[in-house]
Amino acid sequence: MNHDRVGSRLLLQSLAAATVAALTVLLAPAPARAQSLRPNILVIFDTSGSMQLDDTNTWAGERVNEAAASCPAAPAGKFSRLYSLKTALREALAQVGTDEANFGLMSFPQLVNPGQAFGCFQCTGPNCAEGPVGHYFVDPTVGLGCRLSMDPANTFNSTAAETAYGPWFDASISQALRVDLTRVNPGAKPVAADFDPPDANLARIYKWIDNTEDAGMVANLSDPELHGNGKTPLGRSLYYARLYYDNFIKTAADPRRACRQSIVILVTDGNDTCDSTSGSALNLQTCAQTGFATFHPEVQACKLLRTSNVKTYVITDTTVPGSLNSNIAIAGGTGGAIRVSLTDTNAVKAALIGIIAETVPPAETCNAIDDNCNGQIDEGVSNMCPFDPVGLAHCAVETCNCKDDNCNGQIDEGFPLNRCGMGCGCPIPMEICDGLDNNCNGDIDEGFLVGMSCTNGLQGACRRGGLLACKPDGSGTFCDVPVVMPSTEVCNNIDDNCNGQIDEGMLPGTGLPCGNNIGTCMQGMTVCRNGRLVCDTVKIPGVEICNGLDDNCDGAIDNGIFPTVGDTCLCPGLTQAQVDSGGICKAGRIAC
Repeated sequence: MNHDRVGSRLLLQSLAAATVAALTVLLAPAPARAQSLRPNILVIFDTSGSMQLDDTNTWAGERVNEAAASCPAAPAGKFSRLYSLKTALREALAQVGTDEANFGLMSFPQLVNPGQAFGCFQCTGPNCAEGPVGHYFVDPTVGLGCRLSMDPANTFNSTAAETAYGPWFDASISQALRVDLTRVNPGAKPVAADFDPPDANLARIYKWIDNTEDAGMVANLSDPELHGNGKTPLGRSLYYARLYYDNFIKTAADPRRACRQSIVILVTDGNDTCDSTSGSALNLQTCAQTGFATFHPEVQACKLLRTSNVKTYVITDTTVPGSLNSNIAIAGGTGGAIRVSLTDTNAVKAALIGIIAETVPPAETCNAIDDNCNGQIDEGVSNMCPFDPVGLAHCAVETCNCKDDNCNGQIDEGFPLNRCGMGCGCPIPMEICDGLDNNCNGDIDEGFLVGMSCTNGLQGACRRGGLLACKPDGSGTFCDVPVVMPSTEVCNNIDDNCNGQIDEGMLPGTGLPCGNNIGTCMQGMTVCRNGRLVCDTVKIPGVEICNGLDDNCDGAIDNGIFPTVGDTCLCPGLTQAQVDSGGICKAGRIAC
């Protein structure tokens, strides 16, 4: 929002005595600029009887038709909340101007009789809930202005099932909706051409808050005015605002409804006096509640937010006790009420402008986004690059992303370079094994263990040791050892074929006949044993003994020298005496 532009174009000294000519100047067209998508802002203006009081709760009058009305003169220097709030709203709308939002105005329900003479009402009761005042009066059958006259709900402060939208609403909404958000009159359904009125409805709203009104008995009021009279139906007003938004504004008739924001600004000097029964629980996500009046303002603010996507802002007078009105704002999604004195024009004006500024779409910036939600992207901003909806190469704004955002042939200019001397948003290269410091951290080939001892991973005679070196492609390391090929396995106690086994299989020289079959010996086969070829015979030569066998396998039986052979011996039956007698008996010798 350009407050300086609006302020210089729309400076209000005093609209209380503004002439038609001054109003024409006030609504002069703004200088041409990129138009944003206007939000819808519906102001609900408290028109209860207590609005005729000042900041000390003393009657201060309305000052409507002040010069001509036969009404009690307002106390000198006293200004009612109603008078001050009208002034604040006029000045806020004047500062905002005609090109920031669509404004609508709603009051509490009041009936009108243009044919009655203009009169005024001096608040005397504790709630200032008597009337009539001006050409307006409240309907006592619905609780002194608690609801529209045709609202089919059975009573005010009702806990009955919520009333649905119907023809009754169209026929009686003008008792509360004073200025439609579109060009149509309250109760009429707008078409596409009625949205976004050129003057934002400021001229129509000013008529209701300029402190002048048709004085005589007329057929129709050409200059209406808001008056304070009756109770404070905050919940019903939010309910009517929801029915209005859902069935008149947020419909297919608005071609830009999908992107347009909508809010309610509720300005009040009191708590709800029509549907005030509070319950024990209110779920702010689903709006399910226990014990609350059906039209309790917290319940209705919740439904306005959750079912209609319309936030509720609350500006409440500092004399309002408790946190009820703040809870309305919380349920309405705006965090809490803004507490100001409604007789402090500047404070109320600042609160209104703050809410409007928060709602108005942001100015369009060069970011390839439709910031102001008007269906155009980056209109009115400077672009060096052509718009590319796929790659979003757009806008003369360089960012730290390793791209030439502004299409000037440089990458990330204006930002510090990364540690490798490239654009700040460019990725640091990964370290590879190539003898270079690829990631620019002062180390070379870190993480690859170059120069560490290694083996070729083979076995037996093929196993060799070496050092880790970089692969040619830099992807890692390899063990720098000579290539050794396996050889034929032989009987030598070595793993010649490098398969993890020693002297296995049919080795050269094994399996051949060996030994002989002479005597007791039996022929065998050659085998590899402990790295040597040996003869694995069935029976090998032994020591020749006297047994009638060729024990040493030399082809002769019992050859050799045997123990005791040749020693003398007595033949069987002889005695040594017989031998020694010299007769025919002789000693013998042992033979094999």
